Amino acid sequence: RALRVVSVEGEAGIGKTRLLEMAAQEATARGFGVVIVGADEELRGPFLLLRTLLVSTLLERLADDAAARETLEHARDVLWGRQQISGGLSPSEQMLRVYDMTTVALRSLAAARPLALLFDDIQWADEDSLKLIRYLVRTSSPDPIFLMLANRPESGLGVSPATTLLADLERMRLVRRLRVERLSRMQTQALLQHLLGGPVSLEMADTLHARGEGVPFFVVEFAQAFREAGLLQRVEGTWKVSMAARSPVPASVQILIERRLTQLSKDARAALADAAILGRRFRMADLAHVEAAVEPAATQRESGPLETLLASALALNLLTELPEGSAHDYSFTHDEIRAVLMAGQTRQRRRAVHAAIVEMLAASEGTAAINLSVLAHHSLEAGDHERGIRYSVEAARAALHAYAPEEAVRAIDAARPAASTPRDRAALLCLRDDALAILSRGKERMATLAELAALAKALGDAALDLDVTIRRASAARLAGEYEQAGELAAQALQAAEQQHDQGRALKALLELGQARMRSSLGESFMPPPTEVDLDGAAEAFERAAALAGQLEDQSTLAATRRELGVIENGRARQVLLGLIQQNPELVEMLPLLNPKDNPPLMEHFGRARQLIGEAIEIYEQLGDRRALMSSLIALAYANIIEGTQYGHAGRMEQIRRLRRGLRRLTSESERAESEAHMLYSIHVYARSHAYPHLALHRGAETFEAARALGDYQLAFLAAGGVALTHIEMAEVTEAEAWLDRAAAIALEAPHPVPARQMETWRGLLRSAAGDPLGMRTHLERALALATERGSPAGRCELLALLASESAYHGWAVKDVKLLAQAEAHAREALLLAATLPGDLPWEVRAHGALGEVALTRGDAEGAVQAAYAAIDALNRTGNVYPLVLPDVLLAVARCLAGVDDGKAELFRTQTRVVLQRVAEATLDDDIRARWFRAPIQAELTKLVGADMAIVEGRASRELPSGLTERQAEILRQVTAGQTNREIAAHLETTEQSVAEDLEMIFARLGVSTPGQAAAAAVMGGVA
Repeated sequence: RALRVVSVEGEAGIGKTRLLEMAAQEATARGFGVVIVGADEELRGPFLLLRTLLVSTLLERLADDAAARETLEHARDVLWGRQQISGGLSPSEQMLRVYDMTTVALRSLAAARPLALLFDDIQWADEDSLKLIRYLVRTSSPDPIFLMLANRPESGLGVSPATTLLADLERMRLVRRLRVERLSRMQTQALLQHLLGGPVSLEMADTLHARGEGVPFFVVEFAQAFREAGLLQRVEGTWKVSMAARSPVPASVQILIERRLTQLSKDARAALADAAILGRRFRMADLAHVEAAVEPAATQRESGPLETLLASALALNLLTELPEGSAHDYSFTHDEIRAVLMAGQTRQRRRAVHAAIVEMLAASEGTAAINLSVLAHHSLEAGDHERGIRYSVEAARAALHAYAPEEAVRAIDAARPAASTPRDRAALLCLRDDALAILSRGKERMATLAELAALAKALGDAALDLDVTIRRASAARLAGEYEQAGELAAQALQAAEQQHDQGRALKALLELGQARMRSSLGESFMPPPTEVDLDGAAEAFERAAALAGQLEDQSTLAATRRELGVIENGRARQVLLGLIQQNPELVEMLPLLNPKDNPPLMEHFGRARQLIGEAIEIYEQLGDRRALMSSLIALAYANIIEGTQYGHAGRMEQIRRLRRGLRRLTSESERAESEAHMLYSIHVYARSHAYPHLALHRGAETFEAARALGDYQLAFLAAGGVALTHIEMAEVTEAEAWLDRAAAIALEAPHPVPARQMETWRGLLRSAAGDPLGMRTHLERALALATERGSPAGRCELLALLASESAYHGWAVKDVKLLAQAEAHAREALLLAATLPGDLPWEVRAHGALGEVALTRGDAEGAVQAAYAAIDALNRTGNVYPLVLPDVLLAVARCLAGVDDGKAELFRTQTRVVLQRVAEATLDDDIRARWFRAPIQAELTKLVGADMAIVEGRASRELPSGLTERQAEILRQVTAGQTNREIAAHLETTEQSVAEDLEMIFARLGVSTPGQAAAAAVMGGVA
């Protein structure tokens, strides 16, 4: 209805032209007459863009449709000078007349039909044509004309005519500016899926996003180049990329970059090529130093100083200037620009520049130690292999010391082709194996060790050969080949003893112990006794401890003490499992079990605490914070069945905090990922064992953490878990909001499993809302999806849910049809469960449903038998700690109401214990009240005779040793590995105040060091 102007701005290859094409399609669909014209970098001249517009075939067609062909031809004649402008006008007035005639023609077209004029690359347009656009905008505001101007504002020196035009239009409030940015990873994946016509793996999207750096043109061209090179394959319907090869720069990308580089002077291109060797980002001072070293005469170039040369590169968007205060001055806008520049240099020039960089970095005080990997790279590229290998070895060792194994592997692999002597190659391969061991890449280790074994044989080095055997044992263990690992470790131990090599004998014993424990040092906490050889591991670690004492190896001594303590934890677990096998009903009472009532249990846990405590003292003396935190976690497991200030759930929270403290000593990405998964583990545990406050809080935290990581599957599961907790509390509105979040995430990557999960959750939501028809609709859809995918476990789960939910609603409204459906689904679920391995919670639901069906039909005996079957299945499923399924417990309680036998009374007692535990462990008063107010929990509480005073109010627990809450918080921070300064910042106080509090805490606990205090905090349930 009125003139509109949109400016689309962005760098080269960013997709501005494609946006114009999309706008043209949309405008055509809306009935506009559309004309697209573009300026050309190599074609310049007066009114060139205007001439291109007026001779457009599309414009002629629009003029014919509007019966305005005569007006258009008149404007053309004036522009081309075929018709003289009378009246003795000055040149400027004659130009104004040209603008007026052209505007009249365009407005004539717009009068018949809305007109869309789309101009591409106006940064190259001539100034006369841009003045016409300004004139058209000023004089045609009431006309239905849409202007879209695609512009690359960085493409000229100084203020360009296009920049001036847009500034004028912006002052007139007539333009809307759109900045087209580079693509995100998700957008790159969407582009590739559209381009290739199918799903694209995340690895492939990441690879091509990194190569193209989010520039759409580059992403498309690299995808085409990868495909032509055979590096893209469609596996099971998904496009994947080979990670073993790197595609060359596509010719189209090279041509685009070369076109821009040809606008540089010879000297500017040479300086820019030298800067490319310095890196993606560089400092002006470093470039000047290199230029002076390689070619002293370069400082007197005819083209001017370096600043002037780089200014031209800035103008062409080859470089960008970094903000003041940055470590570097300039950055290349794309890595492929560097690749093209370096490819254009001679080999001699490249080597000379690399050598100059090495001398510059090596001479800088304090810089050489920081830039070992950089020095190694430039030394090798300069052809100085001796220095390059030395720097590579130092860089790899430094990377391993800093827990950066990937960087170590990269440094070693870069140096390996240059290593000519067997000793150099052996040193590099040993370091490579050390790095791969940290990365747990067993297959790559085997290949590395095969080469290392051949070198040991060629050198006749018995010590190196023994080292290789120990390393092979380690590699086999990390690959899960525990039997092979044990055999190799035993061979190495025998050889070391024959050679009287105590150091290597100690290493072999450690490998033997780890193979029998099926876990690396410091990674096991409470091993399953049926899966590991506790006695064999104990024998190996005891021998290792004795040998470590002889060699005065305190670190290894501490490690063996810790592992022996963990073995005692495993033996205690074995005792617990034996008790449960003898008395299955004990599983419900474990949270209240006192270890002092069982001497063997007390002995094992006591021995574990003693051994782990010894390890903690040694690690504290050594200052090994990582090993100290791992030992504290093991100590927490040695106290796992004892309550804390916040009930049994407090142990889970304690272990999470300790694990988080351990992760503080890893990389940022590892910390974030590990924290998200630990949060989710606690959420799942809390949801299945009825800790509603933890389920809600940790689920929400998992959701946010997973979204930040880009882990959409974890975010999806967390959102669904929070929704299920709200459903359990009969909070339909809140649950629906969380399911909407889950659905939004599922749309990012549609897949049958999320679709089935969403239908399941929606069905449970409708059930909580009192809508049995909606419940069945969603759950039956989920069942159909599970059937389509051939998932018997999925079918069993859905059948059990349909049975229990249908029975619940059928009992409430005495619906015969619902009850019949519940019975059919329950019996089918039980038949299917019998074919599946393990004890499944779906059996519990099926038996509970059959009980409610029998009860509603008046079959009291059948209801009781089904209830007992549900209790037996629940005890088997709960393993060590019982699952809490309120709806099933309610079904059983209904069936056993009025039954006075011992089994029914035991069930009611156990359920009261569970409800009391939930009340005491739920720290949030509001959440506790909401959970118990929900219809299922409220009726269950009444049926089993739970004291409402207990379930509504949490029993208070005092902190041990008379600690205040502030002192307890300080102790938690100490246990998490925080320094006094970090604790002071957390509490917003002074270091002096923290130190004084610690003195008082130490006195109350009877300890003298932070490590001892941390151990006391773990044992007392404070941390």
